Amino acid sequence: MVRVVVAEASRTLAVHYPWHASVWDRLADLLRTDRLPHAILLSGAGGIGKFQFGRALAQTILCEAPRQTLACGQCRHCQLNAAGSHPDFKTLAPEEGARQIKIDQVRTVAHFVSQTSQQGGYKVALIAPAEAMNLNATNALLKTLEEPTERTVLILLTESPGSLLATVRSRCQLFPMQTPGLDHAKDWLQSVIGDRVNADELLKFADGRPLKALQIYESGDLDALKSMETDLQALLTGRTNAIRLSEQWGQRDIESILAWLSSQVSSLIKLKMSGDSASVWQPVLESLSLSKAYVLYDKTLESLVQFRRGHNPNKQLLLEDLLLDISRISKLNLL
Repeated sequence: MVRVVVAEASRTLAVHYPWHASVWDRLADLLRTDRLPHAILLSGAGGIGKFQFGRALAQTILCEAPRQTLACGQCRHCQLNAAGSHPDFKTLAPEEGARQIKIDQVRTVAHFVSQTSQQGGYKVALIAPAEAMNLNATNALLKTLEEPTERTVLILLTESPGSLLATVRSRCQLFPMQTPGLDHAKDWLQSVIGDRVNADELLKFADGRPLKALQIYESGDLDALKSMETDLQALLTGRTNAIRLSEQWGQRDIESILAWLSSQVSSLIKLKMSGDSASVWQPVLESLSLSKAYVLYDKTLESLVQFRRGHNPNKQLLLEDLLLDISRISKLNLL
């Protein structure tokens, strides 16, 4: 279950989850002792609740009288946040239909943090995902990071801190957020969806990430992911053609496919290192060395980053090139 329970008037306030308790307690202590950094970088895998955590943190920072380190849900600030109209809180994300956060958006936030708080407290901006900022946007943010205004907090969320400029990372305090253990993730997931489906199976396809597993359940994508898993196994063992497979997958959301491929290869690396011989991936693991797996992971992650930064506007070609690379790498003679 989620950790925070809010009052009737504030049911739309954000929540954070039990597996975030240690990070939350650290930040709550910094807020309580007035030592909160002006720039916070929350890093971790997608589908573990970073965005919900970031919103809950922002709402607690803005709350007039937090209760047990949580937003009270009753004060004027909490009511404004519950209504989505707090003038001292802004969220920065790619615009609808876009993959990048652009310079004009960052300039808007820079102007926002330079102004006096309208409610007499903190000003908070949430940037999600931070890696979606293009180079010009990132450079525009640097000035704000280098010259922070009083009682202003920037909260940046990222799945890959290494993809951010070192100058951005160095000006933020990093708070890594872990994926919960399988037992904790399963307990939480079953508390939400009950025993209607196999939580273990959902978590397998979500790489252990509970909110991603819930998304798969709610979207009805489980059967499609099972089919894609079979397709990928066939590609890695030379039983299907990369061009044909790219045509089959081409109607799906490309970013989701790239993220899934990266996650699948990451899981293969873990299986290879664990020596699990009972996995359905065993035929692949027999011919896939660790060196090959790491090359595949680098390639899938590179394609995902390229897509999110808008380097290749031809989605079909990007997917086709990646699947061809996967097929080629799987056949290489690497130790």
